[in-house]
Amino acid sequence: MSVIPWHGLAIDRGDVEQIAADLRRGGWAARQLPALEHIEVDPDRLSGRPVVRGTRVPAELVAELAEADGREELHVGYGVDDAQIDDAVAWWRAVKGYDRAA
Repeated sequence: MSVIPWHGLAIDRGDVEQIAADLRRGGWAARQLPALEHIEVDPDRLSGRPVVRGTRVPAELVAELAEADGREELHVGYGVDDAQIDDAVAWWRAVKGYDRAA
């Protein structure tokens, strides 16, 4: 176990690495979605806004269009597939759950 000192506390390096990985996969919502593959958060891509992995298409936009029967538009206009859409919808629902809790 590798420990990182932080303001008099000891933090396990593995925990820090897992938190960083979760944040790159879509933030806290990704923690409750372990199978999430197609969402990423990268400060160099769309200023860190969650997007469909490998694109500049915002995950929130994908989820909202999908929930409004816009899957065909997402396929044709944005080039995203069903797996990417499904991940965006699952991620967005989890995020909205956090918003309601706050």
